[in-house]
Amino acid sequence: MVNGSTDLTGMVESLRHRGPDDSGFWLSEDKRVALGHTRLAVLDLSLAGHQPMTGAGGQVALVYNGEIYNYPDLRRTIEAEGCVLRSDSDTEILLELYLREGIGCLNRLVGMFAFALYDGRTNALFLARDRAGKKPLYWSFRAGQFVFASEIKALCDLPGFEPEIDPEALLSYLQLDYLPTPKSIYKGVQKLRPGHYLCLQGERVSIHPFWELDPVHRFKGSYGDALEHLDVLLDEAVRCRLISDVPLGVFLSGGLDSSAITYYATQHHPRIKTFSIAFDDPSYDESNYAARVAEHLGTNHSVWQVTASDLMGMLTETQLPLDEPLGDSSIVPTFLLAQKTRQEVTVALGGDGGDELFAGYPTFQAEAIASRCDWIPRFAWQAAARATDRLLKPSSQYLSPNFKMKQFLQGMVVEPENRHQRWLGSFSLAGALSLFNGDMQGQLRHARAFGGIETWGQDQLGWHSKNGLLHEYFRTYLMDEVMVKVDRASMAASLEARSPFLDHRVVEFAFSLPYKWKFSWGRGKILLKDRMQSRLPTTILRRAKKGFGMPISSWLKTDLADWTRAQLAVLDQVGIVPQSALALHDRHLSGQGDLRKPLWNLIALALFLQHVHPKRKGAGFGKA
Repeated sequence: MVNGSTDLTGMVESLRHRGPDDSGFWLSEDKRVALGHTRLAVLDLSLAGHQPMTGAGGQVALVYNGEIYNYPDLRRTIEAEGCVLRSDSDTEILLELYLREGIGCLNRLVGMFAFALYDGRTNALFLARDRAGKKPLYWSFRAGQFVFASEIKALCDLPGFEPEIDPEALLSYLQLDYLPTPKSIYKGVQKLRPGHYLCLQGERVSIHPFWELDPVHRFKGSYGDALEHLDVLLDEAVRCRLISDVPLGVFLSGGLDSSAITYYATQHHPRIKTFSIAFDDPSYDESNYAARVAEHLGTNHSVWQVTASDLMGMLTETQLPLDEPLGDSSIVPTFLLAQKTRQEVTVALGGDGGDELFAGYPTFQAEAIASRCDWIPRFAWQAAARATDRLLKPSSQYLSPNFKMKQFLQGMVVEPENRHQRWLGSFSLAGALSLFNGDMQGQLRHARAFGGIETWGQDQLGWHSKNGLLHEYFRTYLMDEVMVKVDRASMAASLEARSPFLDHRVVEFAFSLPYKWKFSWGRGKILLKDRMQSRLPTTILRRAKKGFGMPISSWLKTDLADWTRAQLAVLDQVGIVPQSALALHDRHLSGQGDLRKPLWNLIALALFLQHVHPKRKGAGFGKA
């Protein structure tokens, strides 16, 4: 906080779930800058790791969220220079690095982080966010007051802060299921781009990159060399993420990515704890695969049976870790898994990022087909899409033939550069606009399809082959949906989630490889699968990709039918005509179509409006 209220109690308290172990405040001598922090103690559990942490005689103050995994090496370097450290925390290492090297120290860090550092010697405030965007960081500068926080609701707890929903951001959400960086759901509130730092000096805000992927960098070795190098990088990425002063484990779904991370973890931590949940619906349950991997690798495995009532209870009792709307229903089982896991450990490693780096989603298989069919006129795809529900009966099963075919055809009726976003999202531009009343449609008449992600799409042009497509996934879907889901779900349970695949050295290596080493002839994750041969059960290497979902489609017709209609009825707060949303549910109820994705998108928005947005005094709806 700069040039604002010095009472940050409400803001800090709203983030208590992210750091239940300690909290603190700092106020600059001139009372212009106030910092607050809540701490989840993972390294150096003593008060020596308390934040805000100060240096240079109290002139420099730091608040920091995350982990610096190479801090032992950095510590040795600093101590060799004669520095006497007062703690065993990575926070102090970050502070000392800045005192020696300035903001250029960012290039030395390996880890996930979001931090704010005020330097009273130059009256400069720095914000920085890690390369992959693992840790969130929101900021706003209005009426001479600069504020920032890890979650947007903390900003809204600031006295006098009156949030207004941004219509264009809302339209982006309806199409994408997430808010694309740097947008947020509120006008005047932004997310800091990953791999960037912000400097506030006086009234001037400047934003600078400190890390970007190089599209022309190529791996020089052979395929065999790549296999060996991947092995070294993943082993190191996992090893350094096992550093902790609290108990830790691994999320094990039974898919390739989490199984690979578990394998490397067992090389350094035999009998490490692994965690998964089992669903009572067999089409969504992966627990048998997870158990097979756990037995194969000899882990200390825990599995929790989850019933429909468990999951529905989280929905109807509004226990979801809401911050902004997020149209990904898997946040429900992810949160439940995090809650269960937190009963035994404080840190959990996961396999997030493997699909985006090594082309593991079914959409990459769809792209291989679609790119050969661009000669077919769009009206033919539109006709096929309209006929799908007549030819393939809608089903509530996980990735039913009807669901997969409709998603594929919907992607074929938009411009090729928007194809993947349409496959992943819920509404087309026309479909989203049709939900709004006339006033909102007028305000949004100049809106573009999938607004907010154009930059990443244009970046594809500089990449070799389909690596540009992977880069788009890395900077959109992974960053703003998958990682947001994992961060909010885990931190709501006061559990730290670590992602070895998102180590920037692994990321740089993956993007330097030819696309054909990752995807070829309908087969994804080629290099990773070949590396894990003989290390994992063959059934794990050969099984098809399966997401972490729940049977929301059938629930919307049965147990959650009345509840769903009550949620949709509140959407008039943001200019959505309730009858337009209810008509979608009517179609779903009658079996005329499987509309689980658009309905969940709207339900998540309604939950946000009821349990996050209206709690803010003066909260309103801003015009474009």
